[in-house]
Amino acid sequence: MMTAIAPMTAAIIVGFRMSFRGIQPMQLEEPIRTVALVCVSFGLRISEALALKWSDVDWLNGTLRVERGIVRQRIRSVKTAESEQKVSAGPEMLQVMNSWRQTTTFASESDWIFASPAQICRQRAYLRRQPIKTVSYYGA
Repeated sequence: MMTAIAPMTAAIIVGFRMSFRGIQPMQLEEPIRTVALVCVSFGLRISEALALKWSDVDWLNGTLRVERGIVRQRIRSVKTAESEQKVSAGPEMLQVMNSWRQTTTFASESDWIFASPAQICRQRAYLRRQPIKTVSYYGA
């Protein structure tokens, strides 16, 4: 199964940059590389991939449980009933996910696989509460 996806996955992972000189390859950095691999290999929407927890991975049976999505930082059920499924993961994908788990600081069973250390929503809320200062120009 993984060999059929490998050429398409390689194109996504390497990525392409358009310019006037033609198409140039570019490397994706972690965790974007692993997110892209998970989306392409399992056929997931980005919202489903970002909502995966380590507890959704069954390492012994080689399966991944897809049951939720995250849209605008809100956890919801998946978009369609058919999307809620258990997908099989080949040993190559399990290796990729295991190497990401060893890299990330969020590696416990209850953690999100692609958790972010930045608290963007709290920062935005904080910025909204800050008073707006008027700035005068030209010495006025």
